[in-house]
Order: sequence, then C-alpha cells, then structure tokens
Amino acid sequence: MKFDFKDNKSVSYRGSHSWRDLNEQRSKRIVTIASVLRRIRGYLRYLIVLCLLFGGFWFWDTFFRATNVTEIDSNVSSTNYLSKVLFKTDGVLDQNWLAKVTQLNKRMKLMDVDIHGIKMKLEALDQITKAEVVRIFPDAIKIELFEEQPMCRLNLKTRSGEIESKMVSLNGVVFSAYGYEDSFYNSLPEFIPYNGTIEISEPINGIDRIRLLMDRYTNEVFKEDLKIDQINAKNFPAEVGMPGQVIEIKTKRIPRILLSAYDDFDEQINRLRYLLIRISVMGDPEVLKVDLSLKHSAAVQFKDPQIRAF
Repeated sequence: MKFDFKDNKSVSYRGSHSWRDLNEQRSKRIVTIASVLRRIRGYLRYLIVLCLLFGGFWFWDTFFRATNVTEIDSNVSSTNYLSKVLFKTDGVLDQNWLAKVTQLNKRMKLMDVDIHGIKMKLEALDQITKAEVVRIFPDAIKIELFEEQPMCRLNLKTRSGEIESKMVSLNGVVFSAYGYEDSFYNSLPEFIPYNGTIEISEPINGIDRIRLLMDRYTNEVFKEDLKIDQINAKNFPAEVGMPGQVIEIKTKRIPRILLSAYDDFDEQINRLRYLLIRISVMGDPEVLKVDLSLKHSAAVQFKDPQIRAF
C-alpha cells in the first residue's frame, strides 16, 4: 500500500527552519566581554593550579639542588690536600721564588691555605703591583702576579749610608731586582734622583716627565754612542711653576745634555738633532756639553777651547 505525502513545508521535512539553519543562526549571536569571561572562567582554576605546580618545582630545583652542590664542594675541599700551584706573572719572578715567599707545600689542606694572607704578603712587596690568589677545586691554588716594569737602575743611598742596587719602575717605584739577570740590570740607564736618600716605599716625584723624556728620546733612534747611559734629576725637584728645573742625560758621545724639564721635549730633541748635523759638518769635534734648556736656542761646549761654542 502506498501512502500519499503532501508537501506542507513542515519543519521535519525541509525549509528555512532545518537544524542546520538553526545552528547557523545560533552561532551569530552577540559576543560580549562578559560572555567570554563566563566561558573561560572554568579553565582559570586549572591554569592557576598548573602555574603553582611549576613554581613549586622551580623553587625546589633552585634552592635544594644549590644547597646539595655547596655541601659536596665543602666536603671535597675539607679533605683534599693541595697538589699543585698554578702560577702566572707578567714579569720575571718564578716558581722557586714563589715557593720561598708563600711557603706552600703538599702537606697543606686546600681549605687551610690562607689565600687572603698570601695576597696581602705578595702585594706588600715593592716589585708587585697586584696579586690574585684563588682556590681551584678540588686541589689547586692559582696565583697571578702583575709586576712593576723597570725603567732605570739606581744605586740607592740609604739613611744608614749603605749603597743598595735597586730598580726604578715606569711608575716611579723603587724596588729590588729579584729575578733579573745582571746583564739586563747593567743595560738600563742609571738614575740619579733629586735627593740622594730616598725612602724605598715612596714613588719618585716627576717620574711622568722623566718617562716622557726617555720615550721621546728613544723614539728618535739615535746612534749607539748617543744612547742614554744616565739620567740625572739632581736639579729637578718636580715642582710645577718653579723656573730653572733641568733634567740632564749622559751618553758615550756627549757626557752632558741638559733639557728643560717642563718645556716641549720634542722641540728640544729636534734642536739636538740639528746641532749634531752641524757638529758632523765640522768634523765631529769632541763635545763636553749641550744645553737645550735655553728658550728657542741651544749652547754647545767643545773639549777643544779653540772651537767657539755656539
């Protein structure tokens, strides 16, 4: 038996009111901030709990693991003995010298080594400007030294009247020449200070001008017989503004070359070079003194009195 169906456009059959159309209309409803908050409110609790769990894990990992590492290091350092010293310097001091000064040995426990005391002891020596002393776990000490760089040699007359062989550094510090060969010591220019008696702990006044003069003179690359053998600062008290302050240098060829301490060294040395050319034209007569300290002029004294000074 067949049934006749009528197209009455009911909801169950077809038309604009199908379930699909109803869903599409529902998705087009108005969205507000309040509705969004209501939608995600249920997820916020889980997010907060998750953040707390991660925070707790990070705190445990950072604090407790760091504490465990410290305890391990402490146990190792308290039982390990010193087995080696890592030594480095920018000068000439060596391991044998260091062993005598610090008295480190392999019978000492690493944590028993007084690194601060060693640092103070080393820096108290005039030859050392800075010392770094650190422990290297599990069994080593690292010592790095920065030494004074020598510029001149000095026969120091002490207050007791004794003569001591010393060095003068680029910073004007007077120190004993530990670790230097005699040949190197003798190759340095001799320095005669303004005051023959110097306290060893005191830097030399005016050392910046003396160092600048040596640099300017050395840069000219004079012949070997004009190399500086001696720097005489007995007429250089290093008082700015005082007239007549002179630094005197000595070479094999010219025993006395006088320079004004606070005038332009480059200008004075250029005058010396010009004078040397003039003297060479004259047949290189023996010169006793060249005075470059005069303003914009110079004077030359020859050994032969028949030669007129100029």
